[in-house]
Amino acid sequence: MANSTAHLKIVANSDGAVILDVARNEITTMNPSGAVVWELLRQGFSVAAIAHQLAEETNTEISVVEQDIRDFLEDLGRRALLPSDLEEPSCR
Repeated sequence: MANSTAHLKIVANSDGAVILDVARNEITTMNPSGAVVWELLRQGFSVAAIAHQLAEETNTEISVVEQDIRDFLEDLGRRALLPSDLEEPSCR
């Protein structure tokens, strides 16, 4: 994720994350769940693995978590905040 997102500056903590897109001079904020998903994607985890982990941690149906993650990825893709290999959520 680092190579194709070098124009992004990210600050994350337990309250969420802020992404500064230096190339577009835009700021995007994320809640704590979004920040966790972002970090796990950055580490190379698949959507399925992330969904499984979050579903267990939150005692939520996995299909609901997977759909929320896919919606989140679609939103980030529309904002050009994902590398091309992650822009299509179904590829992971």
